[in-house]
Amino acid sequence: MLIAIQLLGCRAGPGSAPSTSSFSEAVGSDADTEPRLHHKGETVLGARGYYGLPILRKSLFWDGNGEVSTLGGDVFSHWFLTDSFALGAGLGGTVFQTPGDNALGAEGHASARWYPYMSKDVGVFVDGTVGYLRTTRDVPPRGTQWNYTFSFGPGIDVPICHDTHMLIGSSYHHISNALGRQSLRNPSQNEVRLWLGLEWT
Repeated sequence: MLIAIQLLGCRAGPGSAPSTSSFSEAVGSDADTEPRLHHKGETVLGARGYYGLPILRKSLFWDGNGEVSTLGGDVFSHWFLTDSFALGAGLGGTVFQTPGDNALGAEGHASARWYPYMSKDVGVFVDGTVGYLRTTRDVPPRGTQWNYTFSFGPGIDVPICHDTHMLIGSSYHHISNALGRQSLRNPSQNEVRLWLGLEWT
């Protein structure tokens, strides 16, 4: 719904220019309001929603002990050190669909994003996060209410207005309390998160 409203706002445009504007001013105004990717020194704010599908077997170096799906969202900010690389931080909330009552979680994370490909109309990026998670119940079940997290994955950045971008992506998200493989209270939750969001400059 939020994305649909934003698209309608972009179609409406910033309004017509005053009749006293010169031709050169009008051209400059159009250039300033057309969609574009990011620039060095720019700070962006964003929000996204995601759905997580658990990986029920060993993936990469980690066992897949968690069997619960997740649903949530986060807000974040990035600062671009170059046109194609940014550092940031975010805060999110997640519903873990555990047996019985759902578990609710809050996660803070630091993040980085890199664009290996950029054009006028689209950017392809890879981003990653490291964070800390607190939940209202043990996550995964038989685990703990505190965990460390990390994630990484690809995404697509589509400028839809001068100051608004639509983001689409997926990520591998790992949750563990780092107590070690020998601990009976160290089940890990690995999942693929599919997400959709908006970003504003």
